[in-house]
Amino acid sequence: MRDPRRLVALLAGMLAFATAVFASDRGDVNGAGAIAPVAVRPVRAGDAARQAALDAAPAWRGFRERHGAWVASWNEATGTPHRAFGPPIALAGAVPDAAAVDRAVRAFIAGNPGVFGT
Repeated sequence: MRDPRRLVALLAGMLAFATAVFASDRGDVNGAGAIAPVAVRPVRAGDAARQAALDAAPAWRGFRERHGAWVASWNEATGTPHRAFGPPIALAGAVPDAAAVDRAVRAFIAGNPGVFGT
């Protein structure tokens, strides 16, 4: 996946998927399957020492060892990346089939709980 537009689309899809998964885990999905409004928590990302500590965390170092020179700005409240940029990551099982893409993204997120949360 060398086309940066495809990478951006993939990451945007992963973010939307993760948001929906976490919303459903919190019970924020209504009966029709749509995400219900939730209280917005501001992203705190102004403490240079906290940002450096999150960059140095073993989970993020391991992620970078496996996937290349990724850079993140961190949400200090959750300890997860607010924004992350880096080289493309091939997802196992990703094919142009919605169910297969769903499984691949879920597996990728589940395989990196130290970065994306549990």
